[in-house]
Amino acid sequence: MKKTNPNLESNWQKVYVYTGDDFISRIYVLFDDCIEEKFDTTTSIPKLQNTLQGINLFGSKRVVKLYNPNAEQLKTINDILNSSKLTIDGLQVYCCNDTLDGRSGFASKAKSFNRILHYSHIEVNKYSSRFQNFINDWLIGNKVNIDYSAQEWLNENSPTVNIKVKVGTSKKDVLVYDLPIIINELNKLIDLDCKKITVDDLQKLDFFSSEKDIFAFIEKCMSDNTEGILKGLYALNESHGHQAVLMIFLSQLFFYLDVAGLLEQKIYDNKTILEEISLQPYIKKYLNDNYEEIVKEIPIKSVNPVRLDITKHQLKVNSQQISNKINSVLSAIIDLRNSLSEKIVFPYLALCLSKDRLYSPMSYNIY
Repeated sequence: MKKTNPNLESNWQKVYVYTGDDFISRIYVLFDDCIEEKFDTTTSIPKLQNTLQGINLFGSKRVVKLYNPNAEQLKTINDILNSSKLTIDGLQVYCCNDTLDGRSGFASKAKSFNRILHYSHIEVNKYSSRFQNFINDWLIGNKVNIDYSAQEWLNENSPTVNIKVKVGTSKKDVLVYDLPIIINELNKLIDLDCKKITVDDLQKLDFFSSEKDIFAFIEKCMSDNTEGILKGLYALNESHGHQAVLMIFLSQLFFYLDVAGLLEQKIYDNKTILEEISLQPYIKKYLNDNYEEIVKEIPIKSVNPVRLDITKHQLKVNSQQISNKINSVLSAIIDLRNSLSEKIVFPYLALCLSKDRLYSPMSYNIY
């Protein structure tokens, strides 16, 4: 007769698996006054095993949060839960944005014990009550009230973003609330000890017109709309300054270049693309002076899966065209830093970006 683990059910009651929206999943705190240990896909198996099964010498409550686990980590956790006693007080596993393999033993067990929590993206207008409930829950948690007119204003003016979500066996584009920006801005009011949020308070914030406008401009720069690009350059120069706008645009272009290069190599799987961009397969390949592998865990670059989905959706040019845009933006920055007028640089840059032409620096020094 196969021996069963007497701790099986109590083990699984300590586990919380998140599969929905990454931001919503992370924002709620289930355990207060606990020592938190945060792991990710780079955490070694021995370290994970020792933490989940180790002896708690100090008696403090301990919670482990594991972000974007790989298949080997999930198998290890599943084996521990089924055969040993979990000595920590809670295990939160974040497999957000459809990254949990439903065929795995871990997923099957988690489903059978009803331990999978799914917070889906909040679509604009379709489930307006969900957005209100989310904001109200967040406000209650921070002991802040909001008046009715401010709630209505927030519903109408909150930033949004287009993403692809899984529906059955396919994916579709949906418009969702940009929760990270919204909460980041509302936190400013919390820092100012605001106890009841009004419309005047919200209008002092810039989340509804700042980053949203920049990334709308970036998307326009990937088109052939010369006039639209030029208008965006002038408008954002007024609110942000050309250096901030062009540097943000340049950063996004380099991200586009990474993604486009991998797609052209016929690498389409999001998990593989994220691993390549974060340098996960290579970051621990370095050797020390004695030509031995470096044991110290080196943090990898974090890439938001939602950002990747949006980029793949917006990407309508190849890597060579993106390289041309990068060179053009760099040349424009050189001219602007050498005090050439925006009235000369912006029209030329807009034309080059929209017509896939290379911008040639025009600045020169007169002595």
